[in-house]
Amino acid sequence: DPYFVWKSIDKKIMQGVDAIDNYSLPRADYPIQAMSISKAISLFNPTWNSSENEDEAFIKAVRFAEAILDNMIISAESKAKARKIVEEAIDKSSKHIMVLDQFVPWQDFLYNSENPKAKDIDFVIFPSNRGGYNWVCVTKDFNGRENRKDVPLEWRGCTSEELQNLTGINTAKFCHIDGFIGGSETLEDTIRMVKLAYRNK
Repeated sequence: DPYFVWKSIDKKIMQGVDAIDNYSLPRADYPIQAMSISKAISLFNPTWNSSENEDEAFIKAVRFAEAILDNMIISAESKAKARKIVEEAIDKSSKHIMVLDQFVPWQDFLYNSENPKAKDIDFVIFPSNRGGYNWVCVTKDFNGRENRKDVPLEWRGCTSEELQNLTGINTAKFCHIDGFIGGSETLEDTIRMVKLAYRNK
């Protein structure tokens, strides 16, 4: 999807650079500021007491910017390829659960999907790169921290043994202390874990 790739790059790079150049980006009221691409590239300018050639410094800056843009395009293209996978998973979702056969970036596509089933998904399950499967709570909006459905408070931060005793699920592995992610050794048990969390709410 070339339009998705272009839109992603425009939003994540071009608009930010333009806003900084035109002094329209609000400054955070915080003593520590995030490093922008514009600032990073400006650091290639020779300092007042440097003997570095300005043209050589410019070439270094161009190569740096080129690497960022190339990686951004690769990332956006990869993300665009995930759209079909996520839409198919949304369509197959059941009882507030969406299962991915492999991890792909799903947030953008879930929140922006036109499939009405997307708004009914509370948990996303996918294979963990550490083995087993993870579940993740879906938040009420893309940038929010409030979940559509929460897991029981007593699960949060438990060791695997504590979690297994609480849930009765023998392969339960963990639940993050903030309760937004957890998992178990098998897909079946991860689904059971989510269903149990949902029933307990």
